[in-house]
Amino acid sequence: MRISVALCTYNGEKFLAEQLQSLANQTRLPDELIICDDASSDSTVDIINAFIKTAPFTVRFFSNETNLGSTLNFEKSIRLCQGDLIFLCDQDDIWFSNKIAIIEREFLLNEKIGMIFTDAELIDENSNKLGHNLWYYYFPAKKRKEALNSGIYRVLIDTNVVTGATMAFRSRFREAFLPIPLDLPNTIHDGWIALAMSILSEVKFIECPLIQYRLHHGQQLGLGSLSAKNTNESVRSLEFLLRHQKKYSLPMSQTIDLLHKDIQRLYKIEEVISRYPHIASRFDFGICLDEPIKRKFEYILHLENRLKLPENRIKRLLPIMRELLSGRYKRFSKGIMSAIKDFIIHPSKA
Repeated sequence: MRISVALCTYNGEKFLAEQLQSLANQTRLPDELIICDDASSDSTVDIINAFIKTAPFTVRFFSNETNLGSTLNFEKSIRLCQGDLIFLCDQDDIWFSNKIAIIEREFLLNEKIGMIFTDAELIDENSNKLGHNLWYYYFPAKKRKEALNSGIYRVLIDTNVVTGATMAFRSRFREAFLPIPLDLPNTIHDGWIALAMSILSEVKFIECPLIQYRLHHGQQLGLGSLSAKNTNESVRSLEFLLRHQKKYSLPMSQTIDLLHKDIQRLYKIEEVISRYPHIASRFDFGICLDEPIKRKFEYILHLENRLKLPENRIKRLLPIMRELLSGRYKRFSKGIMSAIKDFIIHPSKA
């Protein structure tokens, strides 16, 4: 089984050498490393050329004349790969030395598996551990249980839980999901590939972290937001904010706006998938899309009902009880505690 690693770079001089060294340290070396640089203006290209001279595997380096952006650059690198398995690689992480060996073994054990992704250990720009793994934020135990019971594709329709840097897939599927769509809101290459592969094949997730995933200020992709202070809409922030609304107590009006945007994303999924025959033929649009859209509309209704509560505390009691009995306080807020809080303080003033 031949293995390709697809690495995309852009002004990555600060961390690139460490990532490249972690590839050279693999107990199962890749058969080729494809590097596509996206018109870097720092010393990234020099670092790559120096690595090529000593690399213990074939390195094929391509330099873009103009900046393509991360999604198109990853698409280019994926197309250039010649291996049976393709591992996506970011420029600023660190791979554990047994990553390729562990993932390759899982593919060899089950021919039906088309994609594998793993957890990751979070580190800062100085390589200090941050105390949590990636899945603590992006793929918690409740979501993993849902994926096992209902299918990972149902989870991925609702929200992406797969980070490209932890992903590997069989190259024979790539023509089914390429080109990567650019018109799917809040979705980049890894979200699309993960969703497509979950429809096309079996997907396995490995709970142990196999990379160190770096969070830093210069990061182009990444988690998007790890605190309530950072709510600008990066590629992943909408997903993150919706998932952690309870924890960070975002203003209800902001959450409603995010939910409406995510509903539009779900409607767009149907349009986009219909352009990919191999994916569309395996996708049940009604079953897969109706439930998450309905749930998000119900979440909006819950928040709107809370915002519309009467100013008079006594008059608030009955609508609060109705909302509590509907079960929406439990599903979308903090249950009885949120109901009590709404009785004491009007949600618009909380």
